[in-house]
Amino acid sequence: MCCCRDQRNNRDCGDIVWRKRCVCWCEPVCVRRRSNRCDNHIEGMSLQLTTSGCHPLPTGCPIVFDEILTKNSRAMCCHEDTGVIEVRRCGTYAIDWDVVVENSEKACICFSLEINGKITSSSTLPATSGQLTGSALIEVDTLPTTIRLINNTGCAVELSDFSPVAHLRIMTVK
Repeated sequence: MCCCRDQRNNRDCGDIVWRKRCVCWCEPVCVRRRSNRCDNHIEGMSLQLTTSGCHPLPTGCPIVFDEILTKNSRAMCCHEDTGVIEVRRCGTYAIDWDVVVENSEKACICFSLEINGKITSSSTLPATSGQLTGSALIEVDTLPTTIRLINNTGCAVELSDFSPVAHLRIMTVK
């Protein structure tokens, strides 16, 4: 089926994928429907912490994201009061994050991805201030799966006063 609207009748033109051009001549190939399946898009969610609250984040505590930037999946949600991300569909997921930290007591800052209570991936910053980034590729086979981004430094850290303080993105991998 074609992805565009027929200008004369204001409805989907309904052309078949394997023609070189659809009836309404929108594109050489209909981009949205290269196969007969409709689920070829990426699902995911992007979260952000815009304000640090001006208090230290204790060790073992999660970042509680206060803004959902994008979300196009019913298979995942974020509990805004606890910072827990819940995944409700089995599959492979790519996760990446970044956190901006200021004035840590230790010279090496560490944030970890905690999945179902176990640390699976960590990122470190060999300084007392700066931006650290991390990424992970995980396989979800237990439902629901809970994910938290926690301070694993061993001491409290100050999050930045500049916005955004932290960002996390989770996407399906097909």
